[in-house]
Amino acid sequence: MAGLQLLSETWKHGKIREHYTSTELNLVLKDGRRIGLVDDHRTSELNQEAKLLAEFLQVPLWNNSFF
Repeated sequence: MAGLQLLSETWKHGKIREHYTSTELNLVLKDGRRIGLVDDHRTSELNQEAKLLAEFLQVPLWNNSFF
């Protein structure tokens, strides 16, 4: 395992162009492949949980989320 990755996504929904943001947490393998672990709209909570997980696993956390 190379590390963990946080990415934010903005989704457009319906004709009235509603937007919502979600953040996904991926496990990044040494060969560059990613395995999706979680996709959640609670970005700040997921950021905190990802930091704890990265610390526990002793891997870097690449944070490309909006927050």
